[in-house]
Amino acid sequence: LSDRMEIYIFSVDGSSLTILTRNNSGDWLPRWNPAGATIQSEIGESILIESNRDGNSEIYLLATNSTDQLRLTENTVKDQSPAFTKNGMGAAFATQIFSDEELEKFQIAVVVKGAAYNTKQEGRPVAWPN
Repeated sequence: LSDRMEIYIFSVDGSSLTILTRNNSGDWLPRWNPAGATIQSEIGESILIESNRDGNSEIYLLATNSTDQLRLTENTVKDQSPAFTKNGMGAAFATQIFSDEELEKFQIAVVVKGAAYNTKQEGRPVAWPN
């Protein structure tokens, strides 16, 4: 069984299929930036994804109109379930603080202006509300 997945974007009519990721690992949980093209950033219109290309789950920011990618997390624990803030200027994700075979424990972290902060809020990552 493989967890290898790639991220694609396309028009609602099925045209203009573009692949955003190409690697031998899993890329999943794409989250579109709600601010879209109006956000002022170097990467432009973007999505957040979770990827295990380094051996554990990390969070990446991907441009939707180029091959630009920015790794937002880099550590030995799992970072999962990325989401943008409503204005698209920040992001949140769950980061693993404890793991054994039976139990995993996560804390919520936020990214503001490229820096990650741990909120110390604990829980298991689930789908973020819209």
